[in-house]
Amino acid sequence: MGSFKTKRGFLFFSVALLLTAYVWLAINMMLEEGEGFIVCPFRRLTTLPCPGCGLTSSILLMLKGEFVSAVSMNPMVLLALPVLLLSPFLLLLKADRCYELWCAFEANFTKSKWTWALLGVIAVEWIYLIIRSLYGRI
Repeated sequence: MGSFKTKRGFLFFSVALLLTAYVWLAINMMLEEGEGFIVCPFRRLTTLPCPGCGLTSSILLMLKGEFVSAVSMNPMVLLALPVLLLSPFLLLLKADRCYELWCAFEANFTKSKWTWALLGVIAVEWIYLIIRSLYGRI
C-alpha cells in the first residue's frame, strides 16, 4: 500500500486534481494575455522557474494551435496535455487498472529505469527553463 489506502481515495484525489486543473485553465482562458500572475512559490522566492513554470500558458497556446510557441515555453506540455485530455476517460473506463498502475508505480518508484529516465527528462527541461529565464529566449 502506498499513499492511497483505497481505490476510492485514489479516485477522489485524481478527480479533484483534474477538476482543479480544468478550473485553473478555464480561469486563465478568460484572462487577457499578460494578465496572469505568478503563483509558483519557488519562482517567487528565487526568481528562477520551476519545472512547471509556464505550463498553463503553454497548454493554452497548444490548445490554440501554436505548437512551436507552446513547446518553446515549456516542453513538458508534450506530457501534460495528453495526461489532462486522456485521464478522465481512463479513470472512467479503467479505474481499477489506473489504481493498480499507480500502486505499482509507487512500489517501484526508485527501482524502475523508466522512473529515472522520466526524472532525467524533467531535469533537462528544468535546466532549459532556467537558461531561458536567465538569458532570454533560446
